[in-house]
Amino acid sequence: MKLLTPEKFHERHAELVEMREKADADYRRANLEAAMGTGTDADVLTAKQALDLVVGQLEGLEAARVESDRIRAAEVRQARQEAYNKLSEDTESLLAQREATIARIEKIARTLGNEMAEYDALTSQLRSAVTAYRPHYKPVNMPAHVASNQMQGAFESLARTEMLLPLVTAAISNDARVLQGITLADREQGETKNVLRCVGRIAPERELA
Repeated sequence: MKLLTPEKFHERHAELVEMREKADADYRRANLEAAMGTGTDADVLTAKQALDLVVGQLEGLEAARVESDRIRAAEVRQARQEAYNKLSEDTESLLAQREATIARIEKIARTLGNEMAEYDALTSQLRSAVTAYRPHYKPVNMPAHVASNQMQGAFESLARTEMLLPLVTAAISNDARVLQGITLADREQGETKNVLRCVGRIAPERELA
């Protein structure tokens, strides 16, 4: 069904009103002439049919306007509901992403804590090994070759840890930025939904009923 626009309705309505006024005048004149004997009953019937036709067209035009308004209102309600549903889905998705990101950050933070503890332990171990290996110190607790091996192992572990820590730190920094972006987007999404709901552009299904 082709919807009747308000502009088209007013244009056609004005035309039919003018035609009805003319048909009504013709019908009155036909009745008057028939009463005076200068007209016939056939003329009255013809004028009456012409008037009824225009009145019927006016009624049909009004019915078309009502139906067009009903269809447009239904389309608007559907569009509002779809927009609301989309915002709700987007918000739920953002919340899920945020929770996943928080979990990632907590996991990486624990990893970082473990690595930093390992870093401190290796540093202490390296210091002890270096002290024990110095020629002017007597290796009281361990032979020199043991201290040497331990120092070498500590150096290697320390190097691995020093290489890993910046990567972990960068990952945490990146996840923190992601979390900030998701949180901001979630807040903006909620604010948009509230604004649209306040101005009546969208509403939950229960508000549209």
